[in-house]
Amino acid sequence: MADSGGEGGGGATCNLDDMSGPATSTMGYWFTYSDRTCANTSNVIPDAAGTISPGEGYASNPAVDDGGNTLTAMPPGVPMAVGYREFIGGGETTWGVGFGFNFTNNGTDPFTVCPASTCTGTPPMVDASSGFGAPYDASAHKGISFFARSLMATATTPTKVRVQISDKHTDPGSGSPEAGATSGICNQCASSGVTECANDYFETVTIGSTWAQYTVKFADLATDTWAATYAKGTIDLKSLYHVHWQINKPVANFDIQIACVSWVD
Repeated sequence: MADSGGEGGGGATCNLDDMSGPATSTMGYWFTYSDRTCANTSNVIPDAAGTISPGEGYASNPAVDDGGNTLTAMPPGVPMAVGYREFIGGGETTWGVGFGFNFTNNGTDPFTVCPASTCTGTPPMVDASSGFGAPYDASAHKGISFFARSLMATATTPTKVRVQISDKHTDPGSGSPEAGATSGICNQCASSGVTECANDYFETVTIGSTWAQYTVKFADLATDTWAATYAKGTIDLKSLYHVHWQINKPVANFDIQIACVSWVD
């Protein structure tokens, strides 16, 4: 179960991403994605349906002010001011919207086939030759923690978010057209059925309006049931690809800040 560390801080070290630059400590990059209910345009504030800012792709750098200076926060229990990344959007109705990072990256934008301004109602195709990171061995760790707050949340209505982690079973970077559920690897070309990719391991957290720490243990994660199903304890820690935060449909307007991502050992 995902826990909120509250005032204690949970020994946060920010050693996975302290938000001081564009990449994580594992040389992964942050990205955004959506179901493209409506056209997505960079830097759109959520006054129209189906938007997300920053725009889709690897454009999610730490938040800055008008002068380009990194904005910082002081989450409880973190001994220094740290940068944060901010994600704004809302209105998706097909399946949802999300943001996160891959553990490793070759520095290219995966959304090379379908421009981010195209209103298709379906997510963009990914260029498999350049858009997938390599698997990352996280077997030395037990999970991740992060600080977050939701600027749209209230005391009685927190923002519900799924923290999703992909591995060789679920990530399209591992999948191939020849793969199938029986081999434990998804088919990156499948658009439905048991072999479809992206049925990632997940846990749901509720993010409130003030900074709090959330801890997600790998051993507690299982997949959903709409494709090949994997139970708790089956995630392959030697082949992790992404961590992402997803809001499922219908997506109300959201404004979420993420800071100080740490390994849990």
